Amino acid sequence: MSTILDALRKSEQERKLNKLPTLNDMAAPKEPSRWPVYLGLALVVLAISLVALAYVIWNAKGDSAQAVKGQINTEIAESSDASLSPAQEEPINGTIDGEQNPVLVNVVSYSDDPSLRFAMVNGKMVREGEFLRPGLKVESIQADAVIFNQRGRKITRSP
Repeated sequence: MSTILDALRKSEQERKLNKLPTLNDMAAPKEPSRWPVYLGLALVVLAISLVALAYVIWNAKGDSAQAVKGQINTEIAESSDASLSPAQEEPINGTIDGEQNPVLVNVVSYSDDPSLRFAMVNGKMVREGEFLRPGLKVESIQADAVIFNQRGRKITRSP
């Protein structure tokens, strides 16, 4: 009987030495992290936000520059209208509503692109939408005339 027990022990030892891994012995693989996906998505959203912000700032800067330019042109027109000599106050092209200062269109520069249109009125360069003086706005510039808006009334003047 001791021979049988010795054979069993020897067989058990060999089995332990040549032990093959089973599914229970293997470690589970690590799942990949999702941080790179979330980080990439966050960077894309940030980039789009920055582009949108830059666009808004760029347009706001252009609008404020146009507003300042229009204000400066209005102030220059007001100051120069007050400094006209009596000889210059003669209505060559006609006054508007019997005012003392005539509206004289010197030059009209028309373009298909509205941002490139301008006119010289009383020696000052004006664009569409700007005020020549308080209450007198340059509504549109056409190829051969300038249309003014004086408190809702449209007035057309040609060079």
